Amino acid sequence: MSDVLASREDVSLTPSEVRYILGIRINVMPGSQVIEELDARIRAGRTGRLAFVNANLANVTLGSETLRRGISSFLVVNDGIGIDIASLMFYGRKFPDNLVGTDFIPRFLDESRLNLRVALIGGSEPVLAKTIEVMKRRWPRHEIVFAHHGYFAETEEGVIAEAMARSGAHIVLVAMGNPRQELWLLRNVPKACAIGAGVGALFDYLAEAVPRAPDFMLRWRLEWVYRLWAEPARLWRRYLVGNFVFMTRVLREWYERKLLRRAVNKLK
Repeated sequence: MSDVLASREDVSLTPSEVRYILGIRINVMPGSQVIEELDARIRAGRTGRLAFVNANLANVTLGSETLRRGISSFLVVNDGIGIDIASLMFYGRKFPDNLVGTDFIPRFLDESRLNLRVALIGGSEPVLAKTIEVMKRRWPRHEIVFAHHGYFAETEEGVIAEAMARSGAHIVLVAMGNPRQELWLLRNVPKACAIGAGVGALFDYLAEAVPRAPDFMLRWRLEWVYRLWAEPARLWRRYLVGNFVFMTRVLREWYERKLLRRAVNKLK
């Protein structure tokens, strides 16, 4: 492991406001502050896991006892319009930035003040190879010190984690989708790498294996509509059923909070 990083786990955060949505603690941080936090952790040899919670990850977390217990060890930030709607309903205001992981990680690589040693895990072999090529060209000051595709047997995980630890990476980007990437981070960070982030479809986008939505859809935060249109067979359950389930849960919690406020006010 790099001498820049310690192997101990440290989930303490730079003080920030937090909001609870469906029981998940989400940090209220603009992107610039998240970048500063990651840089500070790397400089200080502290550890951490980064998750971008959207409607899908919120649903998945509620359905997984392991992830529901473990999500508190992550630096969790907001991703997507569904989380902003919930924030408006519960707290009367949106989050300061929309921190979509596939946009934030390139921004972090652009704006980090450090020359990073990066590990990659996830995607198919062709997608991973193309991702490495693109990253070397786009971010030449950072070094990719370890890479492995995401199609490995469960019995291989320990060997892969040990090899990653020997690489001395500062941060690992895990592109396996929810919840596999978050569960991998729970099991292997900080053992394999002190800092880890779940990055979803980032490798597919960098490798141009999957197209991004047009700019106007990104601005209006409708990328999910474009992805559903592009891959309906794979994503209809996530976006149509999943979004409905998420909003039903949010409405139920909003109503329960409203009843609780009424009960508290009666006692005053």
